[in-house]
Amino acid sequence: MRKILIILFLIIIASSQFGLRLTRRQLSVFDGRYSKVYIGCAGYIFDVTNSPSFKQGGEYYYLKGKDLTIGLAKQRFDLKILELDPKKVTLTDEEKLILKGWTKNFLDKYPVVGYLII
Repeated sequence: MRKILIILFLIIIASSQFGLRLTRRQLSVFDGRYSKVYIGCAGYIFDVTNSPSFKQGGEYYYLKGKDLTIGLAKQRFDLKILELDPKKVTLTDEEKLILKGWTKNFLDKYPVVGYLII
């Protein structure tokens, strides 16, 4: 636990100066247990901390701290899909359009706090 808190502290210090740049693994720490709640989508990191949908009992509670890019594009949110590497997945034109719509929705609704390192 101490190691996680130190890592979070260093990430917060760096982000205040440069904006967050996180890997998918680092993003997983931001699930609300020790800090804010972030999700990833299309390379962006969104702060969804204040969204009831991502709080305990919310419809998207289980998605916090995850990169949702492939799940949103394919409209599937099982762990197998969420763990796919976006660099290794080819999306159809329809899936790209769906992802673009979700990304716009998130950009309109939640603050961007950084970018995913993919």
